[in-house]
This record gives sequence, structure tokens and C-alpha cells, in this order.
Amino acid sequence: MTVGDGTHTDPAMAGGDGRDVYERLGVRPVINGAGVHTVHGNSIMLPEVEAAMNAAVRHFVLIDELMEAASRRLAELTGAEAGIVTAGSAAALSLAAAACVAGNDPDKMLALPEADGMKRRVLIPANQRFAYDHAIRLAGCVMVTVDNVSALEAEMHSGGVAMICVLAAKDHAARLTLKQIAPQARRQAVPVVVDAASEFPESPDLWLTRGADLVIYSGGKYLRGPASSGLLLGKRDLVAAAWANAAPHQAIGRPMKISKEQIIGALAAVEHWFARRDPRVQADGWNRDLATIARAASAVDGVTAERQPLTGSQRVPRLRLRWQRSKVAMTGLELRARLLEGKPRILLDDIGATDDSILIDPFGLQPGDAAVVSAALRRLLSTVAPEISESRTGPAMAVSGTWSVLLRFLHGSAQHEFRIEQKEDRLSGWHKSASFGAMLEEHVTGNRLFARTRHPRDGVEISYRFDGAIARGTMAGTFRVGSSGEANRGPVADEQFGGGEWTAACLEQA
Repeated sequence: MTVGDGTHTDPAMAGGDGRDVYERLGVRPVINGAGVHTVHGNSIMLPEVEAAMNAAVRHFVLIDELMEAASRRLAELTGAEAGIVTAGSAAALSLAAAACVAGNDPDKMLALPEADGMKRRVLIPANQRFAYDHAIRLAGCVMVTVDNVSALEAEMHSGGVAMICVLAAKDHAARLTLKQIAPQARRQAVPVVVDAASEFPESPDLWLTRGADLVIYSGGKYLRGPASSGLLLGKRDLVAAAWANAAPHQAIGRPMKISKEQIIGALAAVEHWFARRDPRVQADGWNRDLATIARAASAVDGVTAERQPLTGSQRVPRLRLRWQRSKVAMTGLELRARLLEGKPRILLDDIGATDDSILIDPFGLQPGDAAVVSAALRRLLSTVAPEISESRTGPAMAVSGTWSVLLRFLHGSAQHEFRIEQKEDRLSGWHKSASFGAMLEEHVTGNRLFARTRHPRDGVEISYRFDGAIARGTMAGTFRVGSSGEANRGPVADEQFGGGEWTAACLEQA
């Protein structure tokens, strides 16, 4: 098979509706009722974006010239002084931090992430620490939380502040808002960066007009641009400094490479967003899909469908399905798992799932998907399975005491400690490592131990889930590990780092 310039392509990569490029690898695509999370593939690119990238791939350009032109176009579209396309919104956070710490001073740039002696403290409202501030710390920054205006002023007067970070999704309910922060920051000439990755862009930009110096958006979420693209918009000098720290330049951002095709694709997405998208038509489509699903689910005895109120800057409506456990013997996570096992596979979000409910986000639904989702939900919710009691293999073995625990990761190992208190089959206690400690809980079933712990660290919680066999004075099994912040707490994030094996030896019986 050939394309217009005579180039040969693999027929297996070109036919049908595109499913075959995944299915030939043994990967089954999903119908997406979970939203625009990166772990689920973000969103589907617009046809205009795909066409622009296909055209861009056929020519060479100088990347600096292309980004300079892209910056001018982004300024025209958004009302910002300048803008660049980045390798995702987390990369934009890293580059913004590098710009605020080092500018384009090569002595500072090439020292990063070692930022001793530089202004490297980043202030953030106390309730806005989030999983992605790791991208800021990547540039050698230290996160400092502030609770109110007085604390903000005190920290700025103490010196060493490189920037202030605001999380857009939480600003509407924050104790310390951008409106309060911006005047103080201007007086001290401290840049304010707003992470609006999961927000809708506006023109003129909402956050810049409220006093921010830089604002960040995802290109691969609501804009439906390339999945690995982001936007950094704002003050000309800071945007230029961020670009100086980015690839193709040999600075800290070199690993965050953005291609010519992605730059063009992201621009096409922004142009569509502001010039051709009809928000009313888009909202009508979401509402129709949710109404279709709500009618089907509500027809099942014991099931109700509740439209969730929009809060803050949220623009996409969502539907919560709720059921009586006496009539539907599944939790939200169990329903999610069964939908993923079906044909076709249907994906709902693990975040927000409860013992008797689950959320549906319509943004990723394609034409006809709502009917398929409705049929699957109605079938599963109508199938009332009997409650399954927890199997027992004899009385719970005793594990109270202090245990030395060895964790073997994919590479390397770590020595931890359990201090377990047991009451019948229920467990409580403490899980300690070299750098953190947290409550341990869960249960013992016969000769098997199941334990969970969550350890606060740098704005997120590190989660461990242990499963192991108990013998006399020893335990052994497997573990799963991950981390999550308040906004993405759920089983997927809590196990995102994979796992390993663990063994334990009893040091002292209680």
C-alpha cells in the first residue's frame, strides 16, 4: 500500500477504524466514560490536528524559528504576551520553575537541579499541594506552604522566593486565592504561575487577567491536541526564559523534547478551540449522552442517576449512578472492573467510585457510545449477584508483634518495620521505613495477611498494599505501591508504580 508520495505503509497499520494498530499487539481499546486522564489516553485528537501533524511531518524546519512563530500565534489567540508549546503540562511546570530560578543565565541554568545559593523557594497555598509539584521540585525548588496573606508576606520578606504556584482547580474555594496573592507578588516582583492544566482556556486568558504571570494548559485534554503537549502562556521574558531552558537547548529541559509535528498540532488545536468550536453544540452533546445513560440506568430497580453540580471552573457535566446494595450487590469498583472485562470494553473512572455509586464523564464518548454504555450498565446492574462472604481457611493466625520487613523492588531493596496489633481477624498498627511512618490496617484470613498503609510525603501520599502468607515467625508475599494526591486518589494511582516481593521475620511477639 502507498500514500501520495509513494511511501509504503504497513497495511496492518492503516486499515479499519484504527483499532487494529492496538489489537495486533493484544491491546483492546476502550470506550472512555472516565474523562481526560493521561493514564486513560487523554482525549482523541481532532481531525484538524491530525491533518496538520501529517502535513508537518513532511518538512524540516528550524525549531527555534518555529517556536518563535508559534509564540506569536499563541499570543494572538489567547491575549497573552507570548506562549510556547511544551512536552505536556508537567513539562511546562518544570520549565516555568527553571525560568523563575535561573532565567537564561547559563551559570544558573547548567547548575540545575542544584540550586543552592539561588532563589529557589516556591510558595503554594496550603490546600493546593498536588501530585505534579514534583515537576517543580525537578528544577531544584523547595515547596513552602502558606495559609494566609500574612504568612505569604512573611515568606516573601524572608527572601529566596523564586515563584508562587496556584492550582486553578482549587482557587475558587481556597483560603488564599490568586486575587489575594497577585498584589503581594507584584510588590515583591515574584512571578505567579497558575497550573490550569485541566481547565478550559479563554481569550483573554482568565488567569493572566487576574494577575498571574504564567499559566499552563494541557494540549491533550480538552483542547484535543497531541496527547504529550502542553501550553505555557504569559509574560514575554519569562516565556522566553522557559524556552531557553527547554529542548532543543542543552539545559535541564532537554529531556522534555517537543517535536515540530506536536507544535503544529497543538497550534491547530488552539485555533480550533477559539475559532471553530461551538461550546453550545458541545455541551448539548454531553447532556444528550448523559440523559441517554441516566434513562437506561434509572430503569433498573434500586438505581438512581444524579447530575452532579458544576463547581469552580469545571465545565463538563458528570453523572453519578447510585444504587441500593440490597438490590445491586456490586461496589463501584466492582462495576468498573466488570465493564472493563466486557465486549466492548467500557472504562469508568476509579476516582470517586464508592461502595454504592460511580461517576460517568461524557467528554470522551464518541457518537453511538452512550447507547453502548447504557446497554452494558443496564445489563450488569440488573444482574443481582448474591453477596459473597469472605472465605475462611481456619482461624486467623496470630501476627501481633514487631516484624522486620524486607521489600524487594524491581531494582533495589529496602528495610521496613511492622508493629502489628491484632484483634481477632482485624489488624492495626504502624508501618515504618527509613524516612516515613504511617498507620497500618486491614485483616488476616486464615494464614493470609492483607495490609494497607498510606504515608504522607511532599504533597501526596505513598500507598502500599501487602498480601502475604503467614508461617511460624515469618511472612512472605507480594506488594503493590503507588502515590496519589487529593485530586487523583483511587486504586489506579495507588498502584501506579508496580510492586515487588516482601518477606518478614518476627522480632518480638506481642
